Amino acid sequence: MTTFQNWSNELPPLVVLAGGKSERMKKPKGLLDFFGEPWLLYQLSRYHVAGGKQVALVLGFNAEPYLTALPFLKINSTVKYNQLNITTLINPLPAFGPFSTIQTGLSFLLKGQGTSFSFLALDKPAPCRCVWHQLADILVTKKADMVFPVRNGKDGHPVMISKRFAQEIISLPAENTRMDFLRKTLPPRHCLAIEQTDKNIGFNLNTPEQWQDFLNQYRTEQDH
Repeated sequence: MTTFQNWSNELPPLVVLAGGKSERMKKPKGLLDFFGEPWLLYQLSRYHVAGGKQVALVLGFNAEPYLTALPFLKINSTVKYNQLNITTLINPLPAFGPFSTIQTGLSFLLKGQGTSFSFLALDKPAPCRCVWHQLADILVTKKADMVFPVRNGKDGHPVMISKRFAQEIISLPAENTRMDFLRKTLPPRHCLAIEQTDKNIGFNLNTPEQWQDFLNQYRTEQDH
């Protein structure tokens, strides 16, 4: 993995996907206890430490528990938290899955001045800051429409996309579109999987067992 000492591009605005039911986890993923703080705040901190500034947090099925546990969040309002500008939105069509959540966040962010965007699911642990910046640089320098990290053959997040692709995404019907299918329509040179060594990449946090495995790895790394 290449480490950039002088990153040339600011991080794109970020859509955080928090609209799912979390049925297998039995609790909203973003409210899982991560060593004394909600998991959502850890995910946001990784973006902040990397230098990110703007977040569209999209809630859905479990909006009320998030708003109760994190009362600083305000629907359709932007608040400053840990130097991040966080706008909390509600996905009106959460039953259509993550794609509709991405559409909700991008529809808001496209009203701004961003030239590229990113999204991060709560079941995908955010990587270290060098990964964020490498992806952002490659998206621009390679003139790609999508870049994302991979490790040992497993996809990770964040996914970064061009403005052109973001505009295409919001134009599509949410009820029969999936991001994994959509990305296969891109020419290979416009959709780049970037190999990384960050151990957060490749985890899928969808069950209590997967969550515990991740906690165990994190605890082991901190002990060393």
